[in-house]
Amino acid sequence: MPEYNREDIIRLLDSAGSIRDKYAMISRETGGDFNIFQIADISTKEVAVCRVLAELLSPKGSHGQGGAYLELFLRDCLKERGFTKDEIARAVVSREHPAYGRRIDLVIEVGSRLIPIEAKIYAGDQWRQCEDYYQYAKDKFGDAAKVVYLTLGGNAPSEDSLGELDLKSIVLLSFERDIVQWLEKCLQLPDTIRKAPVREIIQQFISAMKYMTNQLEDKAMDEMMELLFGSEQNMSNTLIMASAIDASKKKSVEMTRKFFDAFHARLHGDYERYITASDYDKQMDDHPSINYKIADLEKGESLLFTMETYKGEYLCAGFTFAKNGEHFSNKETSDDLRKRFDDIDGLKGNEWWVFWDAIVFDDESVYLLNPRGNYINYFRLFNPETFERIVDETVDQARFLIAKLKRS
Repeated sequence: MPEYNREDIIRLLDSAGSIRDKYAMISRETGGDFNIFQIADISTKEVAVCRVLAELLSPKGSHGQGGAYLELFLRDCLKERGFTKDEIARAVVSREHPAYGRRIDLVIEVGSRLIPIEAKIYAGDQWRQCEDYYQYAKDKFGDAAKVVYLTLGGNAPSEDSLGELDLKSIVLLSFERDIVQWLEKCLQLPDTIRKAPVREIIQQFISAMKYMTNQLEDKAMDEMMELLFGSEQNMSNTLIMASAIDASKKKSVEMTRKFFDAFHARLHGDYERYITASDYDKQMDDHPSINYKIADLEKGESLLFTMETYKGEYLCAGFTFAKNGEHFSNKETSDDLRKRFDDIDGLKGNEWWVFWDAIVFDDESVYLLNPRGNYINYFRLFNPETFERIVDETVDQARFLIAKLKRS
C-alpha cells in the first residue's frame, strides 16, 4: 500500500489547484469563457444538443463539408466502414423521427441502413424505449439492426428501456469520449480549419462537452498529468487521492440525506409528509425526493409538493399527483393548475409534474448527487454556515410556491 504523507498530498493538491487556476485565468483573458453553448444552457438539453449533432452529421448541413463529418462518425464511433462515398453523400439525418408512436432523437438513413440514436444527458429512460427503437430499425433493415445509446459516460440503458432486448443489440457511446474525440477529428480536417465560423463553433461545442463531462482542456490536462505522474512520490499520492475520490461518492449520498433531513426538520410542522417509493430515506439511485400532501382530490388522489434531485443532479421543486403511494400523471388537472402560475417566469411542466423549477442559491442551482468541479453550491454544502443558509433559502422557496398555490 502506498505510504501516506499528509503534507505531500496537501502540496500536490495545491499544485494541481494552481494549474487549474492558471488555465482558468488564461481562459478569461483570451475569451475562452465566452461559449454560446454554455451561455444559452444548450449543452445540458438533449433536444438542443441533438439539433447540433444532426446538423454536423447531415451531408446537407450548413457547415458545407458534405459527408465528411458523417463518414468520420460512422467509421470511428460506430465502427462502420462498408458505406461508399456516394451512399454517405446521399444519407439523410433526421431529428425527432416518428417510430411506432415515439420520437427517436436522431436517425441516420445511409445505404440500406437505418440507425436510431437515443441521446440521454440527464433524462431518464422510458418503458421499453430501446426495444421499440430496435424493432423499428429491424423492420426497416433486418436482424442486423442496432440501437445507438448515447450518454454522458457511455452507460447502458436500464432494464425497463431494454425490455426483452439483449445488450448485444445496443451500441454504447459517450459524450465524454466518443463525441469529443469525433469532434476533435472533425476539427482537424483541412476544410474545417479553413472555415473560421465552422471551426470556432465546433471548438466551442467541444469545450461545452468537456465542461459538461467535467474534463479539463487539453493543455491543462497535459500539465496536470505531468504533475501527478512526474515522480514516484507524486504517483503514490495520486493513487491515494483516487481512493479518496471513490470514498467521496459515499459522502454525496450522506450529504443528500443530511440536506433532506434538515429541510424536513424546518417544514414538517406545516405540512403532512407523503411517502412514495422514491423518497430519499428509501433509495438514492434515481431521483431521491421528499413529498408533502397539499390537498386531497377525488378518487383517493392527492396533490403533493415535491422536491427531488432532478435527473439525479440538481434540486427542483413543484407539484405532482399521487395515489396509493405512487406518482402519476393527470394532464387535465395539471393544465388547470398551471394557469394559476402564469405570472411566475420559467416554470416548467411535463408528464409527471404540474410544474417544477430549480432550487437556486446565489442564482445558481443546488447540486447534491454527482458532484463535479464546476458545481460550486455542492462544495458550499460542506461549510456548516453556508449549509444552513442554503437549507433556509430552499425552505423559503418551497413556502413561496405552496403559498402561491393556496392564494390562487
